[in-house]
Amino acid sequence: MDVKDRKLLYELSKNSRLSAPQIAKNVGLSKDAVIYRMKHLEHSGVIQKYVAVVNLKKLHYRTHIVFLEFRKFDLLTEKKVLSFLVDFPYSIWVASPSGHWDVIVDIISKSTDQFDEILSTLIDQLGDNLKHYDVLETVREFYYNHKYLTGENVTESSSPNVHYSLDHTDYLILKSLSQNSRVKSTDISKKIHVSHDQVSYRIKKLAQSKIIEQFTVWLDVSKLNHSYYYLFLKLNSLNKKTENRITSFLKSQKEVLFFGKTAGRFNFNIDVIVEDQLQLKLFINHLREHFGDILESRENLLMFDQRKNNYFPEGILKDLA
Repeated sequence: MDVKDRKLLYELSKNSRLSAPQIAKNVGLSKDAVIYRMKHLEHSGVIQKYVAVVNLKKLHYRTHIVFLEFRKFDLLTEKKVLSFLVDFPYSIWVASPSGHWDVIVDIISKSTDQFDEILSTLIDQLGDNLKHYDVLETVREFYYNHKYLTGENVTESSSPNVHYSLDHTDYLILKSLSQNSRVKSTDISKKIHVSHDQVSYRIKKLAQSKIIEQFTVWLDVSKLNHSYYYLFLKLNSLNKKTENRITSFLKSQKEVLFFGKTAGRFNFNIDVIVEDQLQLKLFINHLREHFGDILESRENLLMFDQRKNNYFPEGILKDLA
């Protein structure tokens, strides 16, 4: 992994639908070199998947983070549980953390009643081996590029939010892009039997309306000699001014890949990518320097394995039907 690889990955994290010539121009490589390096990064497992981040709130969905602890969690049990959660039609993210929680899963639903039904289904399916669970609701989410790769600052988009009403064809396009955000418009066109021009137009509108938040890439950061941590913060005083301060702070930190405001026993969850524990400690110290007076508690979880990252799960089309 050299500087050019890191720049290439950073460009893909900003827009994974960029063509090879566009990436070559931004990185300073030939088109053939870009294609070769991308294939190598895919085959080596650094690039896990090209993803489209869908703004689920605009599809009238809410997201809950569900923490699961089991009485017995040997390798066989873990395999069965993770397989079930990955296949579950309303899960968008599944991961194995450190600490007393065995699995964390993000679940989407359209209403309180539907979430209650989905959670009941999960609990019933997981059976008596489930010892304990906890739930946070995500209120607001902020997605960023893999800026830890180059240390570049985040540039906020100032483009106007265009209104766009979806139909069934748009949902099929979102499904294709969620499985591979680099899929060509011509391939989507053939798959869903809509003209290439219509597909291109609709993708443009889905992006302009922020229904698609971004086209990015899912990386195995362990192969970049980095670690993935999930941080949760509980504040003893949270007003709009404080929220804006924390939001601005997190946006400016190169280690932060994602963060969200949550409702429950924590106020914020933060995805942090660091090279080692020292960098994590420095990040936390920096956080405490700015917000130590209101930081009541925090929890740090090392993420061992991400098994699913799909912002348009099967449950959406199931509900649509």
